[in-house]
Amino acid sequence: MYIPKMKENILYAKSLVDRYNLKNSRDVLNFLSKCKYIPDPAMRLFDKQDDLKTFIEKGGGDCDDWALAYYRLLSALNYEVYYT
Repeated sequence: MYIPKMKENILYAKSLVDRYNLKNSRDVLNFLSKCKYIPDPAMRLFDKQDDLKTFIEKGGGDCDDWALAYYRLLSALNYEVYYT
């Protein structure tokens, strides 16, 4: 599976961790809880994953976007995370 803009996502995630003083997984969960579920309008045709910046700017995303946002922010906190 293609992960959009990998390097940019890592740098952006680190900037969010610093800006919002995220220290652990609970902080990340609280930060993301402010975002909303937004269905992917093209879901019936194909599934598109947003990069982290787009997810934050839109104020949320669909389930894939949520999982990737959590993954990217935990990675920025040096958690051992896996993407399969």
